[in-house]
Amino acid sequence: MDSRLEGTVFRDFHNSLSVEIRKHLLPQLPDDYRITVESSVRMGRKASGHSIPDVSVKNIAREDREPYGDTNLTAPTRTLPAQTDGESYDQSVQIMDGNGYLVTSIEVLSPSNKTKRGHPVFREKQDQLALRGVNLLELDLLRNGRRDHILDQDLRAADYLVQLFRAAAEEVTFWTFARTDSFPVVPVPLLPADGDIVLNLPLVYQKCYDENGFAQLV
Repeated sequence: MDSRLEGTVFRDFHNSLSVEIRKHLLPQLPDDYRITVESSVRMGRKASGHSIPDVSVKNIAREDREPYGDTNLTAPTRTLPAQTDGESYDQSVQIMDGNGYLVTSIEVLSPSNKTKRGHPVFREKQDQLALRGVNLLELDLLRNGRRDHILDQDLRAADYLVQLFRAAAEEVTFWTFARTDSFPVVPVPLLPADGDIVLNLPLVYQKCYDENGFAQLV
């Protein structure tokens, strides 16, 4: 992998790779399955693993709004700069069965998924999906950042890491590779009765890299 992609162009690469994964897997899926690319951008401390706001804000016509007249606002005690954790960006390729149930989630980790605060939030989201019986395929293509959930030191120290959780087997499989190695070819599990399809990561990566002009961007 071109390590320069881990810099300022990573988000563009992240987006492009997710779309290429979808295009690659779509022809392999059974007819009643569907596959989508889902993304969310969240700001600050309230990035809690979902992108649904706590309060719904509706557009109310001016004549329907309550008149507040000359209501006097209470003066604030103090105003300080907002403390945020910065931008949190998630994107996943989601495979659903004919009933619309999420079967497999493929996640290309973003830098915010591997920060001190973002890593536990991301792991909690993944744990919740696993408890729902969702297969999880994670592509960690960032050498920097946290891998606190992995106890094996060799796995934690790898340049790049692919991690597969099979819900039916309740087991986790890892593939590691160095910066100069080729990407692995990995299975993508569907429902047990439908078996696996194949994610040819070397092919997907090369198409993504060549067709989106990343050699000129880095």
